[in-house]
Amino acid sequence: RRMMEYSKSPRNISKLNSFLYNMEMRKVYTLCYQSLPVGGTLTTVVKDRIDKGERVYLSKWVDKVCKAAGFELELWEKWKAPGHGFSKIAQSQGKEIVEDEDIMVYRRTKC
Repeated sequence: RRMMEYSKSPRNISKLNSFLYNMEMRKVYTLCYQSLPVGGTLTTVVKDRIDKGERVYLSKWVDKVCKAAGFELELWEKWKAPGHGFSKIAQSQGKEIVEDEDIMVYRRTKC
């Protein structure tokens, strides 16, 4: 129920334009770093998106921001996500979709 409320809320950061979204997510990753003990890890799953027919590599941005926050990259894997109804509908309409996701694991190594 709370997820449904959040998804409709104006406070849902995914509803922000790209610039504001990036600013807020930079804060999230920085707060994650600050909250983890040395040796702690952050694991995030990132899916790139298509904007005006071009793939936007969000994973590259996440990597840059997490490293700037102080994290060290420990693992970066790609996997083909099973997809969902929205992807299948878009694909059936001839739209380009992103089928893979990046699994990224970062470690806090410094105080």
